[in-house]
Amino acid sequence: MTKILDFKYSTDYKKYIDNLKDFSEEEQDLIQNNFNELFNIFCKKEIISYYKEETQDLDKVLDIFVRINSGGTKLSKSDFLMSVITNNWIEAKETISNTLIDIENSCGFRISQDVFLRGCLLLTDNNIIINVNNFKNKTILDIKNNFNEIVDYIKLSCNIFGYFGFNNYNLNSRIILIVLALYLKENNIKNFNKNINLLLIKKWIYTTILSGVLNGQTNDFLLKLREIIKNYKGDIPLEEIKQMSKKLNKNMDINEDTIEAIVDKKAEYNSQFIWSILLILYPDYKHDQISFDEDHIFPKSLLTNKQLKSGGGNYIANIQLLKSQTNKEKNNKLPFDWIIEEFKTEKDISDYKKENLIPEDIELTLDNFDIFIEKRRKMIIDKILEKI
Repeated sequence: MTKILDFKYSTDYKKYIDNLKDFSEEEQDLIQNNFNELFNIFCKKEIISYYKEETQDLDKVLDIFVRINSGGTKLSKSDFLMSVITNNWIEAKETISNTLIDIENSCGFRISQDVFLRGCLLLTDNNIIINVNNFKNKTILDIKNNFNEIVDYIKLSCNIFGYFGFNNYNLNSRIILIVLALYLKENNIKNFNKNINLLLIKKWIYTTILSGVLNGQTNDFLLKLREIIKNYKGDIPLEEIKQMSKKLNKNMDINEDTIEAIVDKKAEYNSQFIWSILLILYPDYKHDQISFDEDHIFPKSLLTNKQLKSGGGNYIANIQLLKSQTNKEKNNKLPFDWIIEEFKTEKDISDYKKENLIPEDIELTLDNFDIFIEKRRKMIIDKILEKI
């Protein structure tokens, strides 16, 4: 195709087609007409803009192809890489596709092909950058030979996140599932047992999410993280990970300013930030035994758009955890009315308010909504700082 850029005449195509006479007259006319049109477009009228890429680097060609293709049916880099992988592992595309469907159906998390392939590279000690050069024959063979084990650890990781109440909708980051799978693999943890320090894993999860260290460019961070996890057996090495993150300018320390910013701007209803905070505020809830919902203390339906957004109505200051059935029964009742119906004694009311950080010195009426948000926001920030 690029040869046409060197044509001086539209008939120059004949230099590149052997045995032109073997074609029928009709086929020869069609060939000539097509090349005439191409010659006019590229060389005479210059209707199409182009840039002639001299490099033979497959990854650069692949990047260009992905950018050009983005205007149509979008295909990711991993979609194109699958053709490279299937050259050495014929069943790869079908196997991986079926596996991702199985993980979603059995564990409740939708993992993209890109993240899954990065996970395969991470768990097989290969370079984790998704490009052609990193999918050589040996790498593909590593993934193929360890595939079932990789899938088992990713599934167990998903189940642990599910145990803490995370799901496909409140966990934005999927790469964190892969990191936990790596930790499980390196410590040969194949199921829930007494050797898992779930409390420390939970702390690592909410510290990682709240600090945002897996946002943005993560390749260097993940490589260092893999090195630490491989070198420290036993409990997840949270302190060592924190020290490493500082060296890469990805600070995992959470201070009052960090918490205030998350509470005010990020801990929105049904987000991974709000669920991470709920893990801190409700540490003893058994999500594997009882279904809990995020509940708007002041019902969403009774608040204005301003109260929901800038007023904090759709953020953690107005969110509590309730059993799913209780949440359905509460429906859109104001807290003042619901509390009177739900709890029979003053002690029950007081216990409920203490457990859920509800201010006890104001009436929970709509007129006091702004005061409620201000007071509960402060109580939540203080509680988080106390816990961490």
